[in-house]
Amino acid sequence: MIKLTTQERRNKILGMIVENGSVKNADLVSLFQVSAETIRKDMTFLEQQGLIRKLHGKAQILPNYIDAPIELRVSHQHEQKYQIAEAALEYIENNSVIYLDSGSTVQEIAKLLIQRENVLVITHSLTVANVVMRQRNSVYITGGFVDANTQITNGPCTIDSLQQFRPAIAFMGTNGIRYHNGPTTLNFNDIEMKNAVLDASAKKCIVCDSSKFSQGAIAQYASWSRFDLMITDAPLPEELANRITGLEIRIAGNS
Repeated sequence: MIKLTTQERRNKILGMIVENGSVKNADLVSLFQVSAETIRKDMTFLEQQGLIRKLHGKAQILPNYIDAPIELRVSHQHEQKYQIAEAALEYIENNSVIYLDSGSTVQEIAKLLIQRENVLVITHSLTVANVVMRQRNSVYITGGFVDANTQITNGPCTIDSLQQFRPAIAFMGTNGIRYHNGPTTLNFNDIEMKNAVLDASAKKCIVCDSSKFSQGAIAQYASWSRFDLMITDAPLPEELANRITGLEIRIAGNS
């Protein structure tokens, strides 16, 4: 077995717990060929990040992790998300109109917009709006009901608001890509809204850290053919690469 870094091993462990609901420590010791103490430290780290719950001899995913509050998700894979955001910034010009979806990776893009001027950001994310409003940029938040957990708006007014704008580029997120032929969402109510964004935007970009390669979600909201670009932090596994065709893949950190 190829030796993994601590971060790589923890990412794989989290992916397994997400997929299976729970895993036994003993199985992880055998799979990764490390000590029981190493796995215990991995579990402690993931629990401290608010991702799992440790039980006797095993760990299980927290019921609310997959749709966890943004403040919990943003700490996971943070370095990779920052690199993706840096790459995304290259596609954003001063004096432009862009759309920023909800999600922790997109939030990192919002933070880096401090390096741009006079950008109008359209979003349905209160978290993204709070970041942008402190910069030299403008933000328009779509109307609708607010979900207290995800901090996003949704409803008919949200879609009506989106139809007023023509973003130069939309940065969209995904909850996982393993089992689908396009990006996914956990909320069926998001599907119509996300497609309205794609219809309105000149360029469509999916931002996806590599932990999403091993995760699935409830529903696919669009096909890969609707996108022009994917920005991620690692090469796609062969099985995914064979399915994700027709769009440019940008690996953050590569020249």
